[in-house]
Amino acid sequence: MFKQLLVFAAIAAIAVARPEPRATMCDPDPKLGCYSDTGAWDRWGFPLPETSTKIGVKFYLYTRGYSSSQTIHYNSPSTISGSRFNGNRDTKIIIHGFNSDSSSTWMHNMKNAFMTKGYFNVILVDWGNGAQTGIDYDQASANTRVVGDQVGELIKALPTSKSRVHLIGHSLGAHTSSFASVRAGKVGRISGLDPADPNFQGQSTAAKLDKSDADFVDVIHSDADAFLLGAGYGTKDASGHLDFWPNGGEDQPQCGLFKNVQRDMRHMGDTKGDIGCDHGAAHTYYVESINSACSFTAKPCSSYSNYKSGSCTSCFGNPCPIMGYRAVEFKNYYYNNYKLFLRTNKNAPHCSGAKSAESADIVRPLGHDVPFKIQPRSRDFE
Repeated sequence: MFKQLLVFAAIAAIAVARPEPRATMCDPDPKLGCYSDTGAWDRWGFPLPETSTKIGVKFYLYTRGYSSSQTIHYNSPSTISGSRFNGNRDTKIIIHGFNSDSSSTWMHNMKNAFMTKGYFNVILVDWGNGAQTGIDYDQASANTRVVGDQVGELIKALPTSKSRVHLIGHSLGAHTSSFASVRAGKVGRISGLDPADPNFQGQSTAAKLDKSDADFVDVIHSDADAFLLGAGYGTKDASGHLDFWPNGGEDQPQCGLFKNVQRDMRHMGDTKGDIGCDHGAAHTYYVESINSACSFTAKPCSSYSNYKSGSCTSCFGNPCPIMGYRAVEFKNYYYNNYKLFLRTNKNAPHCSGAKSAESADIVRPLGHDVPFKIQPRSRDFE
């Protein structure tokens, strides 16, 4: 009898968690349309996204030579045409994750690094009202659908080629980048910084970051432990054309015994909104890579244990790939679908000092990602 009561209680809990049938959420912004819990989003207990009005996404444009931002929006064309946006320059769109907003230090560190690097349009996406949902991570996860579509609408409204757009997202922001690119019709590049595991790992490609989402997708995995309280916030799924796994992709050397619950995170760039030291390491490495003279060079290998033992020294006749900003230089090389491993230093600067794999005849113009000339590719990415 007791077991029967437990079963009944479990069934009742599921019924309460997801009453059936559920209404479709039709957003007040007619450009966004309606959202349902069908297809890839047909999951017990998973909520529909909140409206764009409640989420209140803001887009802050930064350009070199100006310390202040300009607020732009796809539903207000004059804010774009009257801004400093230059369609002849590459555009970097940076998206935060759960329990965060655009005041996060790492986002401004990245923006400032790009301002130092060259002439770019840098846009910080603030979806704090939809990401700061207390303990309701499921709701924040669902909200990425609306936020991604809004970013996609912004991209369509910008007077530039989609090939010049580079989305950079951390955690939930990585999956948001996926939805944005699909909405916009595929951008040039997505950099996923430890894409979130809960609600995304193992799901269909329609509901998570995948290499089909952009012309080139590079991913840094820094917290891909098994998901438990305080660990494993990043996905184990290979999500890009090139997936980098620094220090094995799970435990980062600068993170201490209580690395995933500590609120200090001295080398993670920010305490606000970052759920753990390992998880935040991905954006720390990426920011450093933008202007570093040192290359985060990786080696393809079947396992991290083999990499540590020195068994993996070949890059199959290709230049060894570099993690972070310069990963795009290796988009046309094939590494036999192996994971790309490297080690980093415990203290900043984190680059271990590996030699650059850049070919001598590669020249990058100021403010442009793609080299004028690269080696012929050995195999196309599918």
